[in-house]
Amino acid sequence: MDPDAAPCVLVAMPQVGRALALAVMLPTLACQRPTATLELPPSPAPVVARAHAAALADGIPSTDVVACAVELDGDGEVRIGGQASGVLVDVDLAPRVRAYPWDHETILLAIGRARPGAIAAPEQVGRLYKVVCERPRAWVELVGLEQADFAWAELSLDRRWLYFSYAGVGVLDFAAWDWAQLTEPRTLSSCWAREDGYVADDFVIGRIGDSALIVQSGGPCGYEAEWEGEAMVIDGIREDELPFRRKRAFVSFVVADAKGRLWVGDGGQCSVPEAVHTRGHAGLWRSDDAGEQWTFVPIMPGHVARGFVGVWSRASAPEQLLARAECCHTAAADYCEGGELFASHDGGASWSEVSPRLAQADPDAFGPVDRLVVDASAWTIDVHLRGDAGDLALHSSDGGHTWKSLSIGPERDGTASREVDLGRWHFEPGLEGLVRIDLHEPLAAPTVVLRPGP
Repeated sequence: MDPDAAPCVLVAMPQVGRALALAVMLPTLACQRPTATLELPPSPAPVVARAHAAALADGIPSTDVVACAVELDGDGEVRIGGQASGVLVDVDLAPRVRAYPWDHETILLAIGRARPGAIAAPEQVGRLYKVVCERPRAWVELVGLEQADFAWAELSLDRRWLYFSYAGVGVLDFAAWDWAQLTEPRTLSSCWAREDGYVADDFVIGRIGDSALIVQSGGPCGYEAEWEGEAMVIDGIREDELPFRRKRAFVSFVVADAKGRLWVGDGGQCSVPEAVHTRGHAGLWRSDDAGEQWTFVPIMPGHVARGFVGVWSRASAPEQLLARAECCHTAAADYCEGGELFASHDGGASWSEVSPRLAQADPDAFGPVDRLVVDASAWTIDVHLRGDAGDLALHSSDGGHTWKSLSIGPERDGTASREVDLGRWHFEPGLEGLVRIDLHEPLAAPTVVLRPGP
């Protein structure tokens, strides 16, 4: 650190008890400017801390552009604008380094956990720094807050607020130079090792407009390797709304068949970092009119609703379909659960399971499809399965109804279509649902035409 840099620090005190949740805690005074109250909507147990702010921290970010890039080199040194900062981070932790805009010469900088499920954290976690790009060795620590992770955070559109990861979600008000707990953390009850449940951590991983945040919510269960988590949305984060949690709506793929029908699946949440739960439906959505109306096509009645991550339509016969269910890992599972393959010969009116492990003498000795490649023109499928006594590579030339052994299976997993052009429309998964863009009016705002929901 630069000895000439005199940091003014907002030091957070420990959280107060429930009965005193409305009490004000006065941390150590670092500078001499009076504080303003952080105006937030009421919550079940708001916890507010007020502090005197520094002249260095006065005001809000004046630009959306990050003035200089921040990265770690191979030795774990933080480089700012390509220059060495002298700050070293344990590279074995693979920490997340994040820069936020301040002005055309200055950035805000945070170092945090590599991913939501990471137990170990770098020593700089919970601190937010201010750095002038041309002075990479002069770091000013603006905020120090235990339990926070500012490397997982999002700015509001007007840049007044920084929503950061906390027990629940915290919000830092640059204008008032104050912070508060925006939402209470949720209690997880799915952990087998803790009958009374435990408090989940919330990691901010995205923002939907200026009114909602996407968070990865979860925590360790039993052993450090067992993580219970899922993607959620915190709505109503504006000043005039009451924040509340809900399950995240998700779309994993969109496909158009030769008849011009759209097929959409809402699996894929297990692919979100540290997510082991999915809220998908046991089927697909189909639209025959370019997204104006949608019909739910059930596939797995009675099965766990894991959602689907792929559907393929035979190029020469679009009534023939292959669908792949999501595969999710759970605690102490040898293989992920799910991953079934289903085939239809009548455009989705009826389905039969064609998972290749079912054709084996001991189906339980093999996990679900690990890798899959579909040729829609030839209507062939190559798969790879992991097994207790060895792996299998299999091939089908009839859409999965019969299988034969291969010497070498697919090297990588084939992916379903993530975007489709159909007539004047472009379709792709958005942050929350399927988005449609008018190709004739490229400057028009995208429209969400399908929001599957939990």
